Amino acid sequence: MAFIANYGKRKHMVTILNNSVETDYQRKVKVYKSAGSDSGEDVYLGVGIPQDDFDDVRFTKGDETTLLDTWKDVGTLASGTSVEYWVEMHKAGSSLLTGDSGADAVFDVSDGTVFAASDWVIVLDDNSSNGEIHQIDSISTNEITLKTALSESYTTAQNAKCCHVGFLYYNYASATDPSNGVNTFIEFDDFERGNDQDAVGGDWTVNSGTVEISTEQAFGGTRCAKFVGNAGGNSVVQQAETASESILLRFRFYKEDAARLVVTHGDAAGGVHARAYSDEIISYYDGGSWNSTGDSITADTWQLLEFYDFDYTADTYDIALEGSNIQDAAGMNPIGNNWQDIWRFTHSDLGAGVDAYLDDYFVRKWASTEPTWGTWGSEEVAGWSAGNFIGVANAAIGKINGVAIADIGKVNGVA
Repeated sequence: MAFIANYGKRKHMVTILNNSVETDYQRKVKVYKSAGSDSGEDVYLGVGIPQDDFDDVRFTKGDETTLLDTWKDVGTLASGTSVEYWVEMHKAGSSLLTGDSGADAVFDVSDGTVFAASDWVIVLDDNSSNGEIHQIDSISTNEITLKTALSESYTTAQNAKCCHVGFLYYNYASATDPSNGVNTFIEFDDFERGNDQDAVGGDWTVNSGTVEISTEQAFGGTRCAKFVGNAGGNSVVQQAETASESILLRFRFYKEDAARLVVTHGDAAGGVHARAYSDEIISYYDGGSWNSTGDSITADTWQLLEFYDFDYTADTYDIALEGSNIQDAAGMNPIGNNWQDIWRFTHSDLGAGVDAYLDDYFVRKWASTEPTWGTWGSEEVAGWSAGNFIGVANAAIGKINGVAIADIGKVNGVA
């Protein structure tokens, strides 16, 4: 069992996407410094174990040591309680077994294309809380051959499945923040650079007006982008991003009551044209009229907005506010060539002192059926095993470095 150096605890993480696989796919995990039952994206690391700022959280591939790119959303940090992480899973997917496995190294799955030789996977069913982690030796159509034999049998009656797997590590007091949003996402900017009132910089192009680094209203960290109110015209900034049906745009924004924020993006034929004006209502333009989503933002408060499910055949997209969908199949504006292959943010013509702010902007992969988190593994402590992990049998439970727990505290066999 090869823990990352200096780390004391970990849990394995399972991704579910039946008979399909996504690569380099970003998924959210919310970690808690408390006891609880792990479920979905919520994972409980125990009382007093991780750091209060959760800088000691790390994610790896199933090989136990290869680090995955991650970003800690510091704006969601409740010190000593919880925080949200995003992790870029190198592979996320699963496939059901088509027959009972038996305690050997060979079994069949519904779709062998989900996996490749040398992948690390977990085999489990509804009767196994932890399953077994192994490396694939070879694949012949839908037949999987592992490098080592399974220790247990897994049955189709109990929904036996093979899944891509990784690890979540914690419990290292001296660890520092591992975040790297640029490496984790397709596009990313948290604006943590420069000084107050510096040009926005990064990969942004300012088309008009003033968009600058600001320390006034940052959501996470100490800085954000500020759209300065401009009586003489709009403040407009944009970034290149090829139109695709397989992306999601997510950002935080803060709009003073009278401010007007407009978001546009698309291909040559059409695209997103959405806004939140001084009435705070989120609406979209479909080429004929402005349409209300029926939902409003709260002025002078950071808000989370997402655009996704782009369909450039049907000319529609979806909108979410604070993580909840507020508009299915919003109609695209058919003159998307005005903002083809860019994301553009516009602060409409208003007087000085009426400002808007942008923070934690990212573009990630998106699929209509997204990978989900399966059952999280039991907590493992460096030096002992919590199940049949990578060739370590259940008989190892109750031992530390091969010494029975009952013998800990003895010298030459004498208590």
